[in-house]
Amino acid sequence: MENSKSNFAHIIRQVADAEHLHLTSYAYDWVFHLEDDAGRGYFLYGYKFPINNAAAASLCDDKAALSERLAACETPHVPHRFFMSPRDLHYVGAQGDQAAMCAQFAAWNSRAVVKPNTGTGGYLVTFVQSKKELLQAADQIFASFPSLALSPFVCIAQEYRVVMLDDQVQLVFEKQRPGVTGDGVHTIAQLASDLQLHLPHLEKNTVNFSRVPAKGEYVALQWKHNLGQGAFAHLVTDPALLTPLTCLSKRAMQNTDMRFASVDIVHMTDHTYAVLEINSGVMLEHFAAQSEENYRVARDIYRRVIRLLFDRNLVF
Repeated sequence: MENSKSNFAHIIRQVADAEHLHLTSYAYDWVFHLEDDAGRGYFLYGYKFPINNAAAASLCDDKAALSERLAACETPHVPHRFFMSPRDLHYVGAQGDQAAMCAQFAAWNSRAVVKPNTGTGGYLVTFVQSKKELLQAADQIFASFPSLALSPFVCIAQEYRVVMLDDQVQLVFEKQRPGVTGDGVHTIAQLASDLQLHLPHLEKNTVNFSRVPAKGEYVALQWKHNLGQGAFAHLVTDPALLTPLTCLSKRAMQNTDMRFASVDIVHMTDHTYAVLEINSGVMLEHFAAQSEENYRVARDIYRRVIRLLFDRNLVF
């Protein structure tokens, strides 16, 4: 079965054709098998390529475990704490129960982000500011997932994604949240309405929509930076910015034995950088959809990985 709406699926088919590889699709293009004329074959599962160590990839998919590893390696990161669903609490004991979660929440000044410990794409990621909100968010996650990760709510100036392949930067972009620019006259709600931005869809955030921003002031309307939830990818080319992002990404990749991954890095309002997540599945779906040039960049990255799998020269 094919998924005609998937940019990733289109790209993989184009690369397979260009590289003269035999392609078989399974599960509505969620799984691909690529094989060359010599009979060598590899599976692609979701956005995961068999170039990474499976255990290392699983470590990165586990937000709390990754946080522990980065802490052990003294790599700057946003901490994530692991808490288990009550039905599975016997695996971890009291250190992962509701009381411990509430205590950690209080230690972070009752401002935190709750998310599935192995989730992606911003799904069920919730900003909470009270114990009631925390428990409601936890119940919602535990209805679908066995565990959650709790992290402090940090003041983020910018968030970046760095795609790495064998210690080489393939792509860096800033995730620009949807927002409005003040004119000194209208409220944020009025400005958003003029741009036809749907405020109810923006979920709860820290924006005071009745405020009148100063002329020229940019106000982000969403606290999440996910491209799938309205953010726009802006390519980063400034060497002064690329240097710290590259250094931190390389450090994170080396500390987790990863070869191909995307590293999400936050630049906080105190001017420090920290790893937020490492994604073992390199999803460029929404990035590719934003322009023809982005699509070409995504296609070239995936093609390099596939050529590496089949021991081919990276020049094409």
